[in-house]
Amino acid sequence: MSGQISISDQAYPQRRSSQTTPQPKTVGEKSSALWVASRNRQDSNSFFRSTYPFGWVFHILLPRLPIRISSPPIHLWCFRRGRVCCTVTQDTMQGRKVVKADTVEVRVVSPIVTRGFRKLSDLKALEYTGVTVSHAEIRTGPGSIESEFEAAVSVPGTVAEVIRAQSEGVDAVIIDCMGDPGLRAAREVATIPVLGPCETGMHIAAMLGHRFSVLTVMRRLRPAFENTAAIAGLSTKLASVRSVDIPVLELELDLERTKALLVQEGVRAVEEDGAEALIFGCTGLMGCAASLREGLLARGIDVPVVDPIPTAVSIAAALVRSNLSQSKYTFPMPPQKELLGYDDIRLPRAIAAE
Repeated sequence: MSGQISISDQAYPQRRSSQTTPQPKTVGEKSSALWVASRNRQDSNSFFRSTYPFGWVFHILLPRLPIRISSPPIHLWCFRRGRVCCTVTQDTMQGRKVVKADTVEVRVVSPIVTRGFRKLSDLKALEYTGVTVSHAEIRTGPGSIESEFEAAVSVPGTVAEVIRAQSEGVDAVIIDCMGDPGLRAAREVATIPVLGPCETGMHIAAMLGHRFSVLTVMRRLRPAFENTAAIAGLSTKLASVRSVDIPVLELELDLERTKALLVQEGVRAVEEDGAEALIFGCTGLMGCAASLREGLLARGIDVPVVDPIPTAVSIAAALVRSNLSQSKYTFPMPPQKELLGYDDIRLPRAIAAE
């Protein structure tokens, strides 16, 4: 499906009143809306050239952009006048809710049962204009995740919370653990974006540096991170996995010691392993990125430090605003069949892959 951009005459009186593009009909659509529709892109090129500084950039690039939209058209953002229109439409081909609203809600699901480990106030600090963050915890599962066994027993509760989040109208979900427990299963049962902070953080770190290292809590987690990197196609980008050897639930008992060990292992990762970017290997380290980077800079080491949860929140919001989610060819809805012993899990109606 091709795209066309047209602007209402009321919002931009300098434009021709004889344009043939159909005008918006609803009250919300009569605002200064930037529409993506179909057919004539030449008009959009002349608009960008005449209206914006550096409009020639859009004149060159716009015809080459593979824009795919749902119907009715998706409201976008006007570069000059800020947000111009918001709506919620339905993508009839996929059965997905297409969110174009004032606020995107990202839910962080903690796959552990230790209440209070993830403070809502810390997550609320990640909010910014147009993005809110909510929180949920699983009802049955491990106290923390430091093994494949604990990751496995956390999956049913995590999947249940993802299903619940979508049913409540949440726009995207982040699984609050660097083991990404239940990520692929959760993507099967949901049509909203579901992100794992490990997979997301690794891809961002690989973008920011030639090779990256993971700074995690326990040595025993090294194989799990290497497996995640392999599945994500990033094995050649993973320089090393280093640990501070402090259990998850003890990270804040002596926070200054934890930070000092992070700096120590970060320096070794760069100088000995060849890392050019660092990523935390536990979401319990959220908020320590600034102190780690400060400690590295004091030693003359200038590399990015990826804090996975804040990074994943921003990526999730960007996916929602871009009308992107996981492929239903890669993550098809599970078949409908009897499921015993999992009363919290109610699979939504199956959605056929295109």
